[in-house]
Amino acid sequence: MSRIYESVSLHYTDGGSSDKVYNIHLEELGPNQFTVTGYNGKRGSALIPRKQTDSPVPYAEAKRLFDNLERDKRNHRKTPYTVSSETARPQSQPRYHQILHLQQRPMSQPAM
Repeated sequence: MSRIYESVSLHYTDGGSSDKVYNIHLEELGPNQFTVTGYNGKRGSALIPRKQTDSPVPYAEAKRLFDNLERDKRNHRKTPYTVSSETARPQSQPRYHQILHLQQRPMSQPAM
């Protein structure tokens, strides 16, 4: 079962006829399997999904894609989006990612 691990909703309006929405979802599909999808369109209409990953990727790569996409949308030269809402961003990586990282540490180092 998948879940939205992190998301952000962005919007852009020029004060006239342009009123755009861009939502970004970082979705957890399974242990260390994530996808990133952007959804865009006019406010109030059906949003079009734009997959950023062809297949599930590890958390670190998905997080990098998510952050880069958000930064690109917020800093776009012609249509700079602003944040409408966002999920509470996790303070740390998923637990299984932490466990994998701890297992790779040499035995001489103390656990955190």
